Amino acid sequence: MSVHPGRLPDWLPRFVVMIEYAASQGWVDGHNRRVRAHRERAGRD
Repeated sequence: MSVHPGRLPDWLPRFVVMIEYAASQGWVDGHNRRVRAHRERAGRD
């Protein structure tokens, strides 16, 4: 599912919270330019 961020009014605040959490876990580099990420398989088992 792909939705343009402009169509979701709460997208930006939710993104900021996500990045703040990542930073608190040490997952953001020292220059705040890169975020360590992971992905999880969802759905069909």
